[in-house]
Amino acid sequence: MKKLSLHLGLNAVNPGKYGGWPGTLNACEQDAKDMQALCLQKGFLDSKLLLTRDATFSALQLNTQRLAAQTESGDLVVITYSGHGGQYQDDTSDEKDGLDETICLYDTQVVDDVIRALIAQFAKGVRVVTIFDSCHSGTAARLVASAPNGLGAVKCAPRSATQAQRPVFAPTIPLLCNHLHIGACADAQVSYDGDKNGFFTARLLQSVTELGQNATWEAVYKNTKKLCGRTQTPQMAQFGKTFKGWNKQPIL
Repeated sequence: MKKLSLHLGLNAVNPGKYGGWPGTLNACEQDAKDMQALCLQKGFLDSKLLLTRDATFSALQLNTQRLAAQTESGDLVVITYSGHGGQYQDDTSDEKDGLDETICLYDTQVVDDVIRALIAQFAKGVRVVTIFDSCHSGTAARLVASAPNGLGAVKCAPRSATQAQRPVFAPTIPLLCNHLHIGACADAQVSYDGDKNGFFTARLLQSVTELGQNATWEAVYKNTKKLCGRTQTPQMAQFGKTFKGWNKQPIL
């Protein structure tokens, strides 16, 4: 079984692409470095790091294509992202609230449909795990001006910035691989930055350490959710050709 990973962390975006907004954050690059270090510790032989200026859409696209070409049934791919989340007016009418969720890469936004299309490149039986430490709540982004209780910056792109940069779109493509997604917060919540790591990433890494050999995907998710308390509520979901019990397998 081959184990490969890709890690993106953005402490800023290109202001010229986002209506002058720089999207400054503190801990996202470190999140990516620490998630890569965890994968390398767990025996991953192929791991790529894309930080801020290098975390462009073309880099994401090329690297997912490369990973898809190298993998076959039974292999494991982990893709992590730490940075801003945003929302953009839905052009495909597939969102009940009329808004597409996005991640904010350095040069452009990428909607959730495109993430799905990139993952759809992986063959049947490949296990793909995505872990996103970002916020996807446009409503909360409008309402929250600053983080409470000394927490780091809110990781939500303001609506003015997201509307300034049209995101990349793609058609919905069926998934043949096994896709497990873990997100930092619920849609109606925000995700927070931090001094060293993002609030969610810090607690996910803590969970892996605390659980040790008992660290299954489900156990890590549940313990991370517990550690996050009421601040934000991590989410976990499976898509594509899932198989029973995958969430109970040891991580990485």
